[in-house]
Parts: sequence; C-alpha cells; structure tokens
Amino acid sequence: MTVVDPGERTGTTGGDLLAALEQLQSASLDRLRSLEVDRALFVRLLETSCLLELSKLATARLDVSSYLQACCDTLTGFFPVSGCRIEANVPGLPDVLVSSGATVTRERERHLLVVQGLPVGELVVGPVTVAMGDTGLFVAAAEQIADGLGAVVEAEVLRRKAASATAARVAASLDEDDVERGLLELAEAFAALPGVLAAELVVDHPLLGPPTIVRSGFWDDDGRDHPVTDHEQDEVLLRLRWHTAPDERPGVEPVLEDLLASLDRIERAERLAAETETDPLTGLGNRRRLDRTMDATLARADRHGEQVAVLLIDLDHFKRVNDGLGHDRGDRVLVAAADALRRTVRAYDEVCRLGGEEFLVVSPATDAVGGLRLAERLGAAVSVACVPVLPEGWTQTASIGVAVFPDHATDAEALVRAADAALYAAKRAGRACAVLAGTVDGDGPTDDDPAGATVLGTAQGEDTAQAGVVPPEAGVASRRSLLDRFRRRR
Repeated sequence: MTVVDPGERTGTTGGDLLAALEQLQSASLDRLRSLEVDRALFVRLLETSCLLELSKLATARLDVSSYLQACCDTLTGFFPVSGCRIEANVPGLPDVLVSSGATVTRERERHLLVVQGLPVGELVVGPVTVAMGDTGLFVAAAEQIADGLGAVVEAEVLRRKAASATAARVAASLDEDDVERGLLELAEAFAALPGVLAAELVVDHPLLGPPTIVRSGFWDDDGRDHPVTDHEQDEVLLRLRWHTAPDERPGVEPVLEDLLASLDRIERAERLAAETETDPLTGLGNRRRLDRTMDATLARADRHGEQVAVLLIDLDHFKRVNDGLGHDRGDRVLVAAADALRRTVRAYDEVCRLGGEEFLVVSPATDAVGGLRLAERLGAAVSVACVPVLPEGWTQTASIGVAVFPDHATDAEALVRAADAALYAAKRAGRACAVLAGTVDGDGPTDDDPAGATVLGTAQGEDTAQAGVVPPEAGVASRRSLLDRFRRRR
C-alpha cells in the first residue's frame, strides 16, 4: 500500500480528495460486508474514518441539535447498525433527542456523554447487521462526540446571547426611514436563534398600513415535522419554526415589546413631521417632505433597479387669477388643483406644493411613457376641477415637465432641474401641455406672456384676461400629440 503525501500532489483539488475518501469508505464498507479475510483491517479503517468525520463536525458551526443529528447520521452512514439515538440534557439549553436509522427498540450498546466531568447525555446504538467483533468503536465515538459537544455548547450559548442581543438592538432602534428593512433584519435575528429554522413576523400597526409580513430562514417542506410556535404581542405576531419541539418557550416577548415601542415612536415622529411637512393651504407636502420623499424613493429605486418619474406642474397664467379675481379666489383654485392632483395619482405617489402655483409629483416605478400618461391625466383633472371655482368662461390649464430617474438624472436635485427645464419647454410649446426632459431643445425660464400665446376673451366677449390661455380640449390634444411624438421617437 503506497501512502502519498497530499501536499506533494499536483493538480488535485480539495473536492477531489473528499471524493476519493468517500469512494474509499464506500469500497471498504462493501468489502466489510463481503466477509473477506481482512475484516479487522477494514473495521479499523472505518473506525478511523468515522472518528475523523465526527471530529470535523465540532467545527462546522452547528447548534447542539444539528450537531448531534449529524453525529447520528455519521455513525449509521459508516457502520451497518440498524439505528442509533443520542439524548442530551445540557444545563441552560433545551433537551435534545435525535436519531438515525430504525427506531432503537433493542440496544446493542449505551455510552454516556461526559462534558467537563458531568454526564450530559448518552449514545444508544442498535444491533449491527454484520458481525464486527468487539472493536470498542462506539466507546471511542461517544468520547469523540462528547469532546465536540463541549465546544458546540459553548458556541451555542454565545450564539444565543448574540442573536438575542441583535434582536433586542434592532427592535429598540428601528430606522424610521426604512422600517421594512429593520423588520427583515429582526426576522433574520430571530431565525438565527439556536434551534430555530425560520422566523416570520406579522406586523399590523397603523404606521405600516396593511399588515406587513417578513420571513427569514428555511420555510420549505423537507419531509420532516418541524413544530411552529406563535408569540403574540398586541399588533405583532412572531412565528418560529424549530428543528425539533423546544422544551421551553424562548424569551422573545421583551423584544416584541421593544418593537412595538419603536413602531409607536416612529408613528409619533411621523405625525409630528407631517405637521411640519404639510402645506397649510392645500394639505399637500411642502419642500421638507419633498426632500425626504425624494431621498427615500430614489434610494429604494436604486436598490431594486426601478425608474421614478418626477412631474413639475405649473398653473398657467395663475397671476391673472390673483390680480383679476382676488387672492381668495386664487386660493380656491390652488386647493381645487391640489385636490385634483391628489385624487389622480396612486396611493404611494407623493404630491407636494413647492410654493405659489407650482406642484411636484414623485411617482415610483414609472417610466417615461408612464410619466407622460400621468401628466396627461393630471392636466385634464386640474382643468376640470377648477371650473366650479372660476367664473363662467374662465379655464385654468397647467404646463408639466417630466423627468425620469435614472434616465435624465441620478440624484434628486438634478432630477428636479431636468423636470424644471422640461416645464419651461412646455411653456414655450404653448402651455397646457406636457414635455419630457430632453425631447425639446432649449431650457430656462421665459416671460409669463411670450409672443405667440393665445389669449382667450370671456364668454361675453369682454377683453378681460383669462386664467388659462388654452381651452381644455386643446390642452389634452397637445399632451396627446407630445406623447405620440415620444412614442414615435422610441
């Protein structure tokens, strides 16, 4: 028999060595079962290989239950025993009972597992299916398992403390800018608790709107019966899936209480922020809310590879409303326009008033075509909503500039500048229309009443200046023509 130093091999990978070892073990077991004359040699070889595999398990970062299960599987994999089981009762940890092979009803051997001089369990081995003689293997195996168990128990105690500390830290310090990410991190911490396969958090809190469900760990069906325990605290339900049924409930209730306290804290902060981030006239968000919304929306879009449309809206010739009809009437027009914008967008779009007659819409998961379609709907909605608050014959229209992240800009400030340039291009195009950034040459502000603007008289033929310069029908037609133009360019 030639022995080759693995360090002297060339071109051999660790996977090749493991595969060769597995083939050797399989061939040796076949020869053992064939009752050849060198049975004792092969039994010794299998014993050495088995003890080597058991020693590796102690460094595999397994919890106590998984470690002992792997030890059982190793013993039944190497030797022709009908079955084996390991029972462990480690102080401070849940009791463990694992088995492999057939249920052991008639035992061959029973050996104590002793850790630091204290018996903490036992190894029970069933009858062997092939005569092996008295090799003392299972005595040595029990000693090897016990040696590894001491290291695994120490690591599990540290892991349990670390996972519990992580869960407590995350629950007590949720980030108000990304609550869902914090909930996922918390679920991951719960799933890392010793003995736990997976965790699910169900949060039904006013801060999050509809119930939010986050999962972490292994929830797939592996053919085994894994018990699930429920832990409920007011608006929070935690479900834990275990390797085996735990003997005691984990102390997660204080963590759930901290989670609820964090959610309440963030909700109070958001209510306060809403008061300071709300335009008092229209109820829309102000520039403060816009800054926060843009940062969060663009960060999320960047993570998920999504687009975001930004629409800058200006009420055409609004100064003429204030000058000709008074500021009270002008405020009513602003409120009507704001309500129309709010009703037209989706629930998760954000509408803000920048000041005066300018509004801005942030529309997540919206591309250029979707942004132009939204602009068309918004322009029509504003014109219709303002009719009841204006004298007969007056028409309020809106010009809209559309820019898309990341097509036209990759940061909030540049994106708003791109939408602003598109807005002024819409003004030059005759107002009452929408323009996509980059589709019309030229940028920058123009005079309020450029040459070529169409000024409509009142219904009675008087020469009083009107609020809008384009009837609603013409405005819709202009927006549609620009949308069609963009489609043709694509």
